[in-house]
Amino acid sequence: MKPLVGAVAPRLVFSGIWLAELEPVEKGVETIRDISDEVIANSRQLGIDAVISIGGDGSQKIALQLFEKGMNIVGVPKTIDNDLGATEITFGFDTALVTATDAVDKIHTTAEAHHRIMVVEVMGRDCGWIALARATRAARTSFSFPKLRSP
Repeated sequence: MKPLVGAVAPRLVFSGIWLAELEPVEKGVETIRDISDEVIANSRQLGIDAVISIGGDGSQKIALQLFEKGMNIVGVPKTIDNDLGATEITFGFDTALVTATDAVDKIHTTAEAHHRIMVVEVMGRDCGWIALARATRAARTSFSFPKLRSP
């Protein structure tokens, strides 16, 4: 592998995969330019044989598009939602659960001190695994979920 120097280094993104870049905003209009061919060419120029895509739906969709254009991709799903079939737990779920637990623990003391009822909303795009897991680990906690949609 070649060192990351020169004009290529500033174009690499380590927190995700770029498939497009934003052009300068002109007159309040944002334009998007597809740079997937550049990403593939640069990776080949750098001697990168494959990319490991760790991420959720967005990252994996981009990785799929790069794969369809000829880039070798290894997809590793990461989602706080824990909604991936055939898995017991996903990367990110435990962190989300710990964060939700910390938030509830902190607000619980405030609620008791002021004799209040507090509502805590946690993330979970199309599922309620974080809320369910947090609620089942708590004493004296009520929880509710939005109405489920029929498939």
